Amino acid sequence: MASGSLGYLMGCGVSSYNSNQVCYLDRNTGQKKTASDTERLTFSEPITFQRRQNGTKLIWAQYETGPRPHLIKALHDAHTWLDLLKSGKQITDITQATGLLDGTIWKRVRLACLSPKVQKAILNGTLNPEFTIRYLQSKRVPATWVEQDKLLISKVPC
Repeated sequence: MASGSLGYLMGCGVSSYNSNQVCYLDRNTGQKKTASDTERLTFSEPITFQRRQNGTKLIWAQYETGPRPHLIKALHDAHTWLDLLKSGKQITDITQATGLLDGTIWKRVRLACLSPKVQKAILNGTLNPEFTIRYLQSKRVPATWVEQDKLLISKVPC
């Protein structure tokens, strides 16, 4: 296995927990693999583990981040849905089309109201990597654009 090819550790989809089975997403192929597919997992760089709702994320200390596709898609969806709402569509039309709950739609639409600099940082990958979609669509994000810029944008592009 190539060095640095690991992405996310995740549950293996096994109904009972097996402590000997570790799964990961191979960043090179995009395929979900189990540790049994390889002889062993070896890390040659310093890493940390970050607990997530859907698994554990490996973070390399020197990892270079870039644009995060899931944030870009969320921002695109937010603008699309906001435009639909402005044009007179009802929230129920959007929920039926997307299969999402109306609360999820309203939270996601908040992304379209982020400062232009923060939205640009999402698109070019300079958003502080600590901030997730869940955080960005929460009410903890500052109301003013100046405060958002100070908090959310990395000072040094990754």
